[in-house]
Amino acid sequence: MRRVGLFLGLLCFLAHVAWGVGCKTNINYHPDDVLEQARDFAQKNHGLNSDGDHSTLGPQFVLEESHMVIGKNIYCGAVVRGYRVGNIIYNNGDRGTTAGLDLSFMCFGFAKGSKWYKGSCLMLNEEAPFSEIGMEFKKNAFLLHLREDYRACADEADRIGRENGINRAHFTFKPFKGRYVLTTLDVKNNDEPIDPVYRQKRDHMKIFMDTIEKNILQDLVERCENKGYCKEGDD
Repeated sequence: MRRVGLFLGLLCFLAHVAWGVGCKTNINYHPDDVLEQARDFAQKNHGLNSDGDHSTLGPQFVLEESHMVIGKNIYCGAVVRGYRVGNIIYNNGDRGTTAGLDLSFMCFGFAKGSKWYKGSCLMLNEEAPFSEIGMEFKKNAFLLHLREDYRACADEADRIGRENGINRAHFTFKPFKGRYVLTTLDVKNNDEPIDPVYRQKRDHMKIFMDTIEKNILQDLVERCENKGYCKEGDD
């Protein structure tokens, strides 16, 4: 048993080394391009939803990388989370100052073996101080997982304060003629699924991963609600 444990441990170690070395030495893996794409996106959408430039900080960027080996292919993914602090409110008394976000977005792309697949930039919820973005690779699919914890003003006039919530979105892309195309988008609002928001076979559209509109998540949710082919929960 000890030998088996040592053997498995060695395999895990070698796999870990192979992932890291494979991505670091892969000349077709371009995380810097995703970062540059995020900078360009921030420049074009600077203060997109702000009433005025009240921020003293420029756009900030966080790069996260994902590595996975499937068969003979090494997948190397890069996600850049971008945001800009804004709407600073100067308060009197002991509360000091508060600030929200006037720009929140993400950009992504990945390499499969020797080929780079460019992704797009998507707007995120400005009311969500926490955004978790995950990349998952399968043999014939790429999955992008998004979770946003938000705080929003209560809609009902008789309720006091703000209400918390969680939005989740799961994008499924599949290969199509040398590119990746969106085939399914599943959404959950808190624990209530809106499933599916988008399914390619239903409308025969082709939404390519490298040409996604920045507000596609909101647009597809609104479209499915207007057309009535998706609804929340089991009702």
